[in-house]
Amino acid sequence: MTIPSAALAAAHRARAIATIARTCTTKTTPVLDDAGRTALHKIAQLLDAAAHALETEPATVDNDDPVPGDVEVSLQAAEAVALAHPGVGIPRTLGQYVTAVLYPHDSAHSKVDLPLSLLPRTIKAIAREAELLSRIHYLHGALQFVTDQVTTTLLLEDVFRLHWQHARLADSITADRARSDTSPTSLPAAVDIPTPTTTGALHQAHDRLGPTLTYELTSASLNCFSRVHPQPYPATRMVSHRGVKVPTCEEHRDAAVHAAQELYNLYDTVD
Repeated sequence: MTIPSAALAAAHRARAIATIARTCTTKTTPVLDDAGRTALHKIAQLLDAAAHALETEPATVDNDDPVPGDVEVSLQAAEAVALAHPGVGIPRTLGQYVTAVLYPHDSAHSKVDLPLSLLPRTIKAIAREAELLSRIHYLHGALQFVTDQVTTTLLLEDVFRLHWQHARLADSITADRARSDTSPTSLPAAVDIPTPTTTGALHQAHDRLGPTLTYELTSASLNCFSRVHPQPYPATRMVSHRGVKVPTCEEHRDAAVHAAQELYNLYDTVD
């Protein structure tokens, strides 16, 4: 019985990720609770089942439907566990890492999606997420071209380490937001104003309406400040905090408010 090389490569990826999941159960930062460890063991078991199916069901692997039914069921179940337990650091797209190699001539299926943005508000968190997502994106590109098992395993270990760090950043952002929501000194929200025609008009609006303003951009020449977009993305609004301006799309408007406020504080403290 001949096993297609693509199926064997996918099986290796599944077993490598299963090993990564089991290794995560021993991590000490943070210490996982019983539910987290159980989730990781369940993900590993489902990936082992997917690998076994890839190695023993070659007849179901063809050009029209390269993912065997048993494999798809196991991977979908593993993804459901990962989605229900985001704190364990295993991405909800884990199945794509396994099946991508089964689509060598289909660019839409051979790529792995980046994690969803956490929509961080602070400059530090925005920069950290941008760094993590750019490194994950680079490793995704590398995974599309490797063929040997040793390099594949090393790349998977690197990319899943970054996913773990992204989950830790999510924990930090959640904690920061909880503190901000309960703080009586939280920064004011932005006030919508008509698009000012001059710098003087903007300054007058600040004097009348407050330190943080936002208005619609009439030009499409600026890009959203957020680095989580896979490519430059047009800004539709401008946020101004005491004259320090940050262009943004609608999705990252709140993050832009905090970025403008932080930038102003940074400039204000520089001698």
